[in-house]
Amino acid sequence: MPYNQDDEREEAEQRISSLNREQLAAFETITRAIRNNNENDRYFFLDGLGSSGKTFLYSTLLSFIRDKGDIALSLATTGIEPTLLKGGRTVHSGFKLPVPLLDTSVSSMRPISPEVDKLRQAVLIISDEITMLTKDGLRCIDSLLRDLMNNDKPFGVKVIIIGGDFRQTLPVVPRGTRADVIESCIKSSPLWSKFTHLSLITNIRCAGQTEHNMWLLIIRSGNLPEISGLPCDSIEILQQTVVEENLIEAIYSENLNDMEVEQLAKRVILAPTNKKILEMNRLIIEKLQGEPHTFYSSDSIIPEDQNDLQNYPPEFLHDLTS
Repeated sequence: MPYNQDDEREEAEQRISSLNREQLAAFETITRAIRNNNENDRYFFLDGLGSSGKTFLYSTLLSFIRDKGDIALSLATTGIEPTLLKGGRTVHSGFKLPVPLLDTSVSSMRPISPEVDKLRQAVLIISDEITMLTKDGLRCIDSLLRDLMNNDKPFGVKVIIIGGDFRQTLPVVPRGTRADVIESCIKSSPLWSKFTHLSLITNIRCAGQTEHNMWLLIIRSGNLPEISGLPCDSIEILQQTVVEENLIEAIYSENLNDMEVEQLAKRVILAPTNKKILEMNRLIIEKLQGEPHTFYSSDSIIPEDQNDLQNYPPEFLHDLTS
């Protein structure tokens, strides 16, 4: 995707001036590695809590590099995160990783292709939500970049930023134990020791709410005091966050049928499981006036490479929506 350098330069200048102290320190460390072009400290793990400004920092780095006409690539393990960054793609798409990832897996990327050219020319590669990637995935990326750059140093000596929060989602190991999940994590990879650790801990969305921020940090670190008579992993919810009335009415009001589409679009109820979401949607639909209609979906993929089709059988796609 071509980028207008003047637009990127203006955006970079605006964003750099808005970085907080933690973001600026990380920005300067990463850009110094790009400028110096040495083999030390070229791999960074950005440990960012929720709402700490990781995406803003990524966007700043992308514009800073693109305003010079250079190539910076943005990827993520989930399908949502790439949509937040210009030119974003999933890690599996950007590196042509197979599904499932095994300890013998290799990238299916062709040695002569536009994707290979971009990877070779890229001065920075960002991979967000990396905590969901397995160590086999990280090894696969490392092997690919070594081959493409004809360099046996880690990741072909590319400047790499991997980001995420290990307090959130980890790799999914079907029917795996806690030990299996830990073993599959990138922290269990020999490559993990190559990364320099950068941290963002300030919750920008809750700026000024010191007590609430401290409570969130304690929850994330697993250091909440135990509650007598309850399981050890129980969490005491702050009273000001509890909705005592009907949740649907609290979010959408009692007059749900009188609300405009624009009003509805600005409200959402989140839940930890698909089962709970389906239950909540059923209750909301029952409150809506009018005749209900059922629309059935069809699962398919539009591959950039026909070889990808074998990696995504219909059964796999059905499982994603079950």
